[in-house]
Amino acid sequence: MTGRATLSADDVLRYAFSQAPGRDFVAPLGPEGRGLTTTFGSCGHGAATGHGRGLPWGTADLLAATPYPGSCTTTLLSPEDRLLHALVAAFGIQRQEPSNLFNDHRSCASVRSRFPVHAFVHSDDEAWIVDPYRHSLLPVGASGSPWPPVGAVSVALAGRYTHLPSLYGRLRGPLVELELGISLRSLFTTLELFGLAGHLWLPGPGTPQLMDRLALAPRRQWSAPLTVTMDPSDQPWPPATGPGPAEAEADTDDDPTLDEVMAVNRTSLVRPGGAAVEKSHGGGLAVPRDGGEVSLDWAEVIWRRNSGRMPRRLPGVSGRPQTVSPTAVRDAVAWLGRPPPTPRLQEIAEHVTVSACVSHVAELASGWYRLERGPHAPATLQLVDADPALATRLESCYGHGLGPEVGCAVRHANLIWMMTADVPALVDAAGPGGWTLAQYVCGWMAHGLCLAAAAHGMYARPNRAFDEILLHPVVGTRPGEIVLLSVVSGVGRFLEPMLDLRT
Repeated sequence: MTGRATLSADDVLRYAFSQAPGRDFVAPLGPEGRGLTTTFGSCGHGAATGHGRGLPWGTADLLAATPYPGSCTTTLLSPEDRLLHALVAAFGIQRQEPSNLFNDHRSCASVRSRFPVHAFVHSDDEAWIVDPYRHSLLPVGASGSPWPPVGAVSVALAGRYTHLPSLYGRLRGPLVELELGISLRSLFTTLELFGLAGHLWLPGPGTPQLMDRLALAPRRQWSAPLTVTMDPSDQPWPPATGPGPAEAEADTDDDPTLDEVMAVNRTSLVRPGGAAVEKSHGGGLAVPRDGGEVSLDWAEVIWRRNSGRMPRRLPGVSGRPQTVSPTAVRDAVAWLGRPPPTPRLQEIAEHVTVSACVSHVAELASGWYRLERGPHAPATLQLVDADPALATRLESCYGHGLGPEVGCAVRHANLIWMMTADVPALVDAAGPGGWTLAQYVCGWMAHGLCLAAAAHGMYARPNRAFDEILLHPVVGTRPGEIVLLSVVSGVGRFLEPMLDLRT
């Protein structure tokens, strides 16, 4: 597959199944002795490490004054300040947990807290990267771009596959692209909270120029960026004559799957002559308007968001069986019912089946449910099969079981969400790019589930850990059906003091 200009549907199907039921047949482990590589901790070679534009303080105070799920009162803030506060709320550091094996914790979930998705602010002539650690926008490129820029600005989200360790191989692709969907929902949520309407542009003809502007090199280590404009008429891509990066960064990652990961990602680009205006139709999409019985503010909801905890820096997650309110399920369904931002992604979402194992929820029978979504009706959960022991049986299909030094709380989870797709049917209907676009859709839904869980005092752990072959006799997955993402959600067992890093 390496070096191919375009990929066929068969290429993408092979890639998809190499991470699911067929992984032991077509995706053998890499050669022994190859070093473990990662670029984690690097902002990218094009980001200045000196002076930048400081991000505003007081975002946590604004969120604390805003009841969930309402919007902030920002009448005294300029659109520029509201955008910067939204970036802090979407991507800023929230806390450290002394007993957690992986830190830091931000507003959205990330594999091993590696946060491979970076946010950039850019205009036609300047670009900056959002650096949560310096609480600043760092100029990209050698010129040291001033702030504020001239003209309209956009926000670009790009994932660096090599921030995840090379041991993940091909799985770096969907894991980073799922996080792009998560980050996209986080950004749209906070833009909405601060009274801004985001307009999503999927990668298109100007993507190579934008990647040069953002200094996304080496190219094979980066996803094609998703671009969010504040005005639907804004051009999301810089001119073709714009300057590129000042220098090329050496590619030190020898993972042979990176070329394949990059090639599959690029199948999602809108080609010249295609849907040239593939963007969302405005704001108001991300956040449900009914908060149910929750009496919290936004600062507390975002602070509470977690993927589950273990004590003494042990891996995994632990939970306890506890009956939760049916409102927790209704709120999760409401978040799932908010569609992704573009018509193209909404078409892809129709190929994603959302199911849930419900257990220990008041007024609801335990068992297997299916999410029903319609264009003119709210989303609902419909019981498919009552089974009080289903959560326990699903734990036997999970990637790692309970052990002396690892936690596994699947059997105690109140909600086990699964987003699946008949991948051959998806690729047949949407083309080879359908696989990558489906990752964005699932990430979008997962972040909503994480926020809904946090509002009800529950953890929500996105993962790619269920084995489809083992799932088949338990929940009846079909041939060709892959679990694109699952979210295990329940009541945590461990609490601890945490270091508050909100700004």
